[in-house]
Amino acid sequence: MCRAATLKKVCLEVRKRGHRALRRFVLYRGVLQEMKMEKVGELAFLACVVIAVLAGLVAATSPWVLVLLVVLGIVVGFLNVSEKETTPFLVASAALIIAGTASFGPIDSVVPGLGAALDSILNYIAVFVAPAAVLVALKAVYVLASKK
Repeated sequence: MCRAATLKKVCLEVRKRGHRALRRFVLYRGVLQEMKMEKVGELAFLACVVIAVLAGLVAATSPWVLVLLVVLGIVVGFLNVSEKETTPFLVASAALIIAGTASFGPIDSVVPGLGAALDSILNYIAVFVAPAAVLVALKAVYVLASKK
């Protein structure tokens, strides 16, 4: 439906039912747009996890994988984390980034290659979580600073 048809529909509703119809329509459109943006954030998060796991398993060394994870991490930081989810997200991010610095090399003595794969996967996850964590932390600092 084109914008002109949508606008015409809204005008007819407002004429029939008054300003309540307009308020309901605007609220409905806002909820739909918010749901679409939330879906983009969810898909970016899932894409990051899949890319991190696949890149860790095949030992990808391309810098484009890192760039893609950083960009998707920025998208997740902007779209996925609400104000009430800020603290749990930052705690989980810190845990994942710290886990990314751990060495799973000793696992290779039990199952060859598993420790190296886990190291790579967690490093890639840390690459995509770090930009999201920085953005969420900056948003939290802004909210704290703007409160009176």
